[in-house]
Amino acid sequence: MSALPDHGAAALGESELFGHCARQPQGCSLLIVDDTPANIGVLRTLLKPRGHQIFAATSGQGALDIAAQVPLDLILLDVCMPEMDGFETCRRFKAAAHSRDIPLIFVSARTDSCDVVEGFSLGAADYINKPVRVEEALARIDAQLQLRKHLQIQRQQAERMRAIVNHMAEGLLLIDGHMLIHKANPAAEHLFGYGPGQLCGQSLHQLLRQQQQEEQGLRLQAGRQELQALKRGGDCLHIELNLSPLPGQPDLQIALCHDISQYKRSEQSLRRLAEVDALTHLANRRHFDSCLELAWRQATQRQTPLSLLLLDVDHFKQYNDSLGHQACDHCLQELGQLLQAQAGQADAPTGTLAARYGGEEFAVILPGDAALAVRWGEALRTALLARQLPHPASSAGPWVTVSIGCASRVPQADSRIADLFKAADRAMYEAKSLGRNRVVQALRP
Repeated sequence: MSALPDHGAAALGESELFGHCARQPQGCSLLIVDDTPANIGVLRTLLKPRGHQIFAATSGQGALDIAAQVPLDLILLDVCMPEMDGFETCRRFKAAAHSRDIPLIFVSARTDSCDVVEGFSLGAADYINKPVRVEEALARIDAQLQLRKHLQIQRQQAERMRAIVNHMAEGLLLIDGHMLIHKANPAAEHLFGYGPGQLCGQSLHQLLRQQQQEEQGLRLQAGRQELQALKRGGDCLHIELNLSPLPGQPDLQIALCHDISQYKRSEQSLRRLAEVDALTHLANRRHFDSCLELAWRQATQRQTPLSLLLLDVDHFKQYNDSLGHQACDHCLQELGQLLQAQAGQADAPTGTLAARYGGEEFAVILPGDAALAVRWGEALRTALLARQLPHPASSAGPWVTVSIGCASRVPQADSRIADLFKAADRAMYEAKSLGRNRVVQALRP
């Protein structure tokens, strides 16, 4: 390090003042400020064995110039100095951004209480009286250096933690017991579509969908949970929220927010693939069976009628033999479209589901009574005839037709789904035996 100018310290000589600058000792960087070189020498003699890097100045301005260029760990400052006394020098140290946090110890023969109080009021960390008592002075200096080192380590750890939080891919919120957001990292702001600082002061509940808030009673539990949230602007997203208490802060919690929207979309796609027939895009048999069980339980609880329709394409084997597999696939797709359209009509009862049950057989769950089931079946039969799909090998007519069996029940405690299914199946075969292309309603046993 090159020699630094020392205003008012020429009597000590440049090499005397800055001889330590060229070396890189193990200790800390200290600045001694005293208008008497002998006093500087005393302190240097005390501190040199500890391996500290010593800088010196014999005036306040010289000390300020050194502090502006050299990173310091401690300043030892005399009070009585010409031109600019120690108190004014301290004021200027504390007013400058580069030196306000450097601990400063007054070393002075002015020991009146008012002087000591003045020193502490200006921001001094300690006050050592002259003549210096060696062991006491070293203990006070060591204590301030240890405290500064500890604070530096804490500051570095806080900076590292802040950098980690700010660069996390996962959203992090700091919330209180009322779910108000106190802090949000950039990932959380990006996740919810907000700018820097805009999440602070908002409630975490405001980010959740209203329906979900009502279901959960505005209460969130500690641990992991999957929730639906709203981005700024109204777009929905799925998040995994992990709530945990902040150590040492019982009134604060850490909320980690992970965007699982893509995973949910993939999950829904896979679920749909597992529930849908690939050819007709209707529900497959597996999904139909689970929905029928659910509809049966609901009808049992509510004591409302439930209908089941089974339908079979008439003379489908002959259709396949005469027209081939591609025509068969097209026929089944046409029927699937009709069923899908009818089940999706606005007047269709909630819970209506059409499915491909197997081969050329289809099934419909229809919450409603026998009269509704017959009307529904007739509407489907008529709509299929209107398509006029040629069936040259059919004895029921020139077009593709279906035989439909309907069964309706208000489930009782001793009722079984199997009985409903058997009744609809018998009605369907009765429709076939009566000449096909018709709807038959099963009679109650």
